[in-house]
Amino acid sequence: MKKVLVLILAVTMLFTLCACSGDTNDAAAENGTATDSGIVGTWKITDEYIALLSDSMGSDNELLDILIEDFKNITYEFTDDGKVIGRLPGEPGGEGTYTIDGETITMAIDGNSVPMTLDGDTLLTEGVSYLERV
Repeated sequence: MKKVLVLILAVTMLFTLCACSGDTNDAAAENGTATDSGIVGTWKITDEYIALLSDSMGSDNELLDILIEDFKNITYEFTDDGKVIGRLPGEPGGEGTYTIDGETITMAIDGNSVPMTLDGDTLLTEGVSYLERV
């Protein structure tokens, strides 16, 4: 149950940070090619994004300190049928969908959605490295 809560918190933090940012990264959109074959596979949260979460929550946030190691183990599996499954090792995954519109990949889980762009083996959200291919 604790690991499921960690997964839900990680997704919620992602959506919160995306909602707070008004900047876009057109250069990243020009560099990436969003296709089903380019997105299908397993991805993990980047160290850069985990550091951003840590910085935004404050260095003395004990809850975040406890959860950081779990964040590092969260993976997202994008399938070729438009589904995305967020997983923690040993736990059932949280399932959602993704859509591709031009260079924008939108991941939706639990009623929240986040737009991303593909830049090589990295998915960027609001110009920040969020997921990297495993």
